[in-house]
Amino acid sequence: MAARRPGGQRRRAGGEQRALRHRGHLEGRRSRGLEAEGAADAGPIQLTANYSWLDTEVEDAGFQEGPGATFVEGEPLLRRPKHTAAASAAFRMADALGLEVALRHTGERADRDFSTFPATPVTLTAYTVIDLSAEIEVAAARAGRPGFTLTLRAENLAGTEYEEVWGFAAPGRGVYVGGRVGLGGGG
Repeated sequence: MAARRPGGQRRRAGGEQRALRHRGHLEGRRSRGLEAEGAADAGPIQLTANYSWLDTEVEDAGFQEGPGATFVEGEPLLRRPKHTAAASAAFRMADALGLEVALRHTGERADRDFSTFPATPVTLTAYTVIDLSAEIEVAAARAGRPGFTLTLRAENLAGTEYEEVWGFAAPGRGVYVGGRVGLGGGG
């Protein structure tokens, strides 16, 4: 039996102390990685790209044990992809017109199928989505008159089917129309 101690610690039978964790009773984990990002401006075109490599491991699963446990010692943390990458190109075609295309990739991840007992280990497949956005300045803000910009955004343009959590499909293709009002302007 563990008793709470000041400073977020608990004392276990035998005098051992451990810091309290709030991740489903996961006692020990390791996470390390590298990130790289680059950007370039070429006149009306802005290019960006990033990549992340993440290495995680459960070091102490706490009270859980066995292959159906939520956390298994020596395995990666759930839903943490080892590889993610993104790239985008934004084009400014005129002062009043902009277009951006973006590509996002998420690598495969370990997860659990909690519809079974004990939970079954599963792998979430890697996926790549393409997004597109545009904005058109309909009216520029001027002294005494607000401006208005029309925005259009399409997410997951190809309708890629994927899951971020096992058993829960991510939203499919989405198209959004909006507007932005700018107040002020030069005098």
